[in-house]
Amino acid sequence: MKIINARLRHKEALYSLELRDGVIKSIAPQTATLAADAGDIDAQQKLVIPPFVEPHIHLDATLTAGEPEWNMSGTLFEGITRWSQRKASVTVEDTRQRALKTIGMLRDNGVQHVRTHIDVTDPSLTALEAMLAVKKEATHLIDLQIVAFPQEGIESFPGGRELMTRAIEMGADVVGGIPHYENTRDKGVSSLVFLMDLAQRHGCLVDVHCDEIDDPQSRFWKCWRKRPGYAAWARRSPPATPARWAPTIMPTARSSSACSRPLASTLSPAPPKASTCRGASTAGQNAAA
Repeated sequence: MKIINARLRHKEALYSLELRDGVIKSIAPQTATLAADAGDIDAQQKLVIPPFVEPHIHLDATLTAGEPEWNMSGTLFEGITRWSQRKASVTVEDTRQRALKTIGMLRDNGVQHVRTHIDVTDPSLTALEAMLAVKKEATHLIDLQIVAFPQEGIESFPGGRELMTRAIEMGADVVGGIPHYENTRDKGVSSLVFLMDLAQRHGCLVDVHCDEIDDPQSRFWKCWRKRPGYAAWARRSPPATPARWAPTIMPTARSSSACSRPLASTLSPAPPKASTCRGASTAGQNAAA
């Protein structure tokens, strides 16, 4: 099969891409517009690029806004409370249907690789069970990576450590965390130590919601320096990240192979004060937008 009459980035001519066994075998320039043979795809001189990546989504909570109540304050913590209420009525089929609908929307907009956080602070791990099934069901549409995410904490939620361990043993790909949501700072630090050790034991990646809070004194990101050698995603909430701190944050994040995702929190009414992607890039820091 071929894709013909395609435009490529930074190229003037039209190109043909030969596909075989799901792989691009060759890319060749065209001297003129071609007519499509049976089975070919005519790009009609449109740009052909690799698929997009969605690095952070919560497919278990997708399409639940207003259920059972709206987040009237617009704050992150009320949003978590509202989800905790909705979580009580979650079923495997409910989660499956909502996730597949959202995956369809992602696919329609060119997204192929998705990392989703799944709340595992649920003794039945219902959402995780559903998402593991969705991962298999949608494998022909997207590459889905699942984060075991302790939405209500690891140390502060009853049986949090056991639930995280079970989630990884069931098939979650990535170890998550939320240290600033723990009841005390000591528990937050302890949760980071636990999740790092869990990831090391199982050979998993780490993706932590770190200091995603309006309090500028939240400093759990500093704990990464004590655990060198781990690749980590540190998703920081902008209100807690004034630009003047960038010279301190960036070297630490860079040395830990962290990836900054400097987006404004959609749940927080506070204006964003984060360092820009340009600043992160200049500092040699990986950034996802």
